[in-house]
Amino acid sequence: MTRIGHAEGDRPRRQLEGSNMQVSTLTQTAAQTANTKRLALELSVVRKVVATMIGAGFLLSVHDGEEITVHRSRTQRDILAALRTVDDDTLIVIGADGKRVGRVYFVYGNEPWEVVNDYSEALEPQMEVANAYADQIEAKHG
Repeated sequence: MTRIGHAEGDRPRRQLEGSNMQVSTLTQTAAQTANTKRLALELSVVRKVVATMIGAGFLLSVHDGEEITVHRSRTQRDILAALRTVDDDTLIVIGADGKRVGRVYFVYGNEPWEVVNDYSEALEPQMEVANAYADQIEAKHG
């Protein structure tokens, strides 16, 4: 409620309320900046996994928990567009012979270097590249 006359004691309180609003806005801005940074770093790890798998000659499918949204593709743009639309995804890795080699399970929203939650042992040689990259990100930003 706004009063027409202000007691002398009201002025500092109103200034403090304004300061709190500024601090709140700054806190929100900092949180948004941190979240944007986390998302960018998370995406860079996902990109590294996808690029490494494509570079190794694999076909990739994306399963979003309900359906396969990308089928046997080597098109990084399509694969990346299908990933991160839900809280977790499975990247299905298929060999040149058309047989499933393994999978990479992504969980989003944690620390960026932890986005790869699990992967098949058969993919260890390729995942060494992505794991080394994630370790670099953790060392720099963790």
